Amino acid sequence: MKKISIIILSIMFLLGLWAAFLPNVKPHLEKVKNKDLAILINYHQRYLTVDDVAKALMQKDRFLLLVDVRNPEQYKSYTLPGAINMPVDSILNPSNLQILSGSNVYNIVFFSNGTSLADKAWLIATATGIKNLHVLKGGLNAWFNQLLQPKRPPDWAKQAEFKKYEFRKAAARFFTGATTAEQSSSKAPVKVQVPVKKKQVGGGCE
Repeated sequence: MKKISIIILSIMFLLGLWAAFLPNVKPHLEKVKNKDLAILINYHQRYLTVDDVAKALMQKDRFLLLVDVRNPEQYKSYTLPGAINMPVDSILNPSNLQILSGSNVYNIVFFSNGTSLADKAWLIATATGIKNLHVLKGGLNAWFNQLLQPKRPPDWAKQAEFKKYEFRKAAARFFTGATTAEQSSSKAPVKVQVPVKKKQVGGGCE
């Protein structure tokens, strides 16, 4: 319980700092309750894995809204299929708030190269009272390293690991049009714009 309180206080401190630099956040802070902030420590409620998002895209989930919170240049360079661009410092623009708040039927997923920038977008949007918000765990780096370049589990791994591996191989074919081996040797994706570096994509870990 003590740990939860420390986390919540830390988050409120961060929100306070953002309010100093983003004045439009301040009027919304009072809407954030401790019970809402408790979601931050619940992985299953806040984060979605690359497998979750890939499955939704492959099934053409109409209730998925992907939001790339990086800058426009990075967005134009590569992004996930169907994603819209909403740089983190523009979340509180009236037009963007209208999109987010008017999407109560959608599961909104913020993503960036890593996780931290999307986390900031999540916190800012949460402070306005918007619901159904998620963060892509590991961001585009995880999308490429885990999903498009899946590593075969060791022979002694559990069956669930092999099942996940098979799904990721199928997902790699779906999103790139190439087999796992072909994708490994390819310098650019075939069908959609996705990161092509092996560890991190343009801009680092955020």
